[in-house]
Amino acid sequence: MTQSGPEDVSGNSRVGAAEMPETDIEKQQSAPEAPSQELRDVRAQLELSLERYANLFHFAPIGYATIDAGGVIADANRTLAGMIGVDCREMRGLIFSDFVHKDDVPSFVSHLARCTGQREGVTGELRLSGRNGKSVDVQLSSMPLATPDGRVSCRTAITDITMIKRKERELNESREELCRAKEAAEDASRAKSEFLANMSHEIRTPINGVLGMLQLVLDAELGDEQRLCLEMAKRSADALLRLVNDILDFSRIEARKMAFESRPFDLTACVNSAVEILAFEARRKGLAVTVRMVPDVPAAVVGDEARLRQVLVNLIGNAVKFTDRGQVEVTAAPAESQPDPLRTGIRISVRDTGIGIAPQERERLFRVFSQVDGTTNRRFGGTGLGLALTRDIVEAMGGAIAVESQPGRGSTFAVTIPFLRAVTASSPFLPTDTLRIAEASAGGVTGAPVPSIISIQSEEARKVKILLAEDDPITRKFMEIMLERRNFEFESASDGHEAVEKWEAGEFDVVLMDVQMPRLDGYEATGLIRERERDLGRRTPIIALTAHAMRKDEDRCLDAGMDGYLSKPIDFTKLMECIGEILARRG
Repeated sequence: MTQSGPEDVSGNSRVGAAEMPETDIEKQQSAPEAPSQELRDVRAQLELSLERYANLFHFAPIGYATIDAGGVIADANRTLAGMIGVDCREMRGLIFSDFVHKDDVPSFVSHLARCTGQREGVTGELRLSGRNGKSVDVQLSSMPLATPDGRVSCRTAITDITMIKRKERELNESREELCRAKEAAEDASRAKSEFLANMSHEIRTPINGVLGMLQLVLDAELGDEQRLCLEMAKRSADALLRLVNDILDFSRIEARKMAFESRPFDLTACVNSAVEILAFEARRKGLAVTVRMVPDVPAAVVGDEARLRQVLVNLIGNAVKFTDRGQVEVTAAPAESQPDPLRTGIRISVRDTGIGIAPQERERLFRVFSQVDGTTNRRFGGTGLGLALTRDIVEAMGGAIAVESQPGRGSTFAVTIPFLRAVTASSPFLPTDTLRIAEASAGGVTGAPVPSIISIQSEEARKVKILLAEDDPITRKFMEIMLERRNFEFESASDGHEAVEKWEAGEFDVVLMDVQMPRLDGYEATGLIRERERDLGRRTPIIALTAHAMRKDEDRCLDAGMDGYLSKPIDFTKLMECIGEILARRG
């Protein structure tokens, strides 16, 4: 019987182990266990993720780099390597600032210090200069990255913003170019305004002398032939003055600086006065000019009488010019009914029996400097400003202009303009001598009496002493004669300095002050007078007389301390009214 060997506590036989060769035991103990399928799957997924990360890292559209506190590149992707022209395998260990534009190195050093030292996210922009000679505008976005040994590096994303910067530079250049163009346009506009103002002064000054002297001669006893010649000369001077005014008005409208008054006026008288201006030329051509006021038209309205008259003179003047036989008819009628009883639309038409206008030519009517007959041998003169200016004025007043025409049968031009209706307590229509302005207000309808025109009469003029300051000898002589004929006591000065001296030496009720004078101009002379009046405790009314006819010139005169403004050529009737109103206000 065979005796079995001893057993271990587990019941296994120890004989097999003791009898196993030593080499087999060592092999069994040293052989690793085969990985399980699950572990192999995890490893495969990890390797795939690492490969994907590497692809994302290297082929991302932006550059990535890890940069330590000393500026050394620990790793970088292929995108960054491509930006600076370096092989990606050579990037590790390079100094990042070596690829930064020399002007931007301080900015990068500060960027790195904030990220690694203060451990905060940092964003900045700088330029990279690569080995390939290219300069790249980039944006750096860095976050601190702590390593196991406690050191801090920067994990930095580098975005190529070269195209954005280029567009920004192009945009800035375009903006600067636009600014330069704007400044040039403003300079040109100022130069044009100054030119127009100076030309206005230079042209109006001699016209003032011509018209003034012609008026003086026409007031004297003349033979029929002499009077006819002088009247023709005066009409020519008036036509030249209207041309100058048209050019200035066009410039004002172009610059949107034309101002409009809102005052009550007699509508019928305004229409008749426009017709009277052209009556002589119409009689010369044998034309009948008629005016028809429809009964429903208000006797008076509130608006800009001078501008309405200017519009009508242009339209009636064209009708007379382009009509050889027949008639010109001016008709004023109410436009469509207004919902507001205080407002009224007036339609004024000018119909003629002249040459008419072909349909294809009508679109040129209201173009600036354009005429239907633009040939060099055209029958009718003109600048081509009249209708363009007329349309602009009408539209600026809130109205509209229309034309109907047939070649050979005549034309009808019609303007429709809104006005405020002038009313009285007793009648919806206004007698001229009792005008009142009706205005809509929160409290209802209020009325303001229209001031009556105050003018200096000859017997009153004896009590008024005037100081005349005018450097142009012709204009000064004309003014002296007109003041003398109206019984004014006056003294004259040829420049502003002399005017101040005479004002200090005497007492005057009114100063008529030219603006553009040698030695001391009208503004400076007025300033000196106003300054010295503060010590004397009195104020002398000063009326500006100037060939500068722009609205800003009037504002400048009033801002300088003057009390009134009249543009040359001087209308003496208006001057008397201006003196009368100023003296009446003074009491």
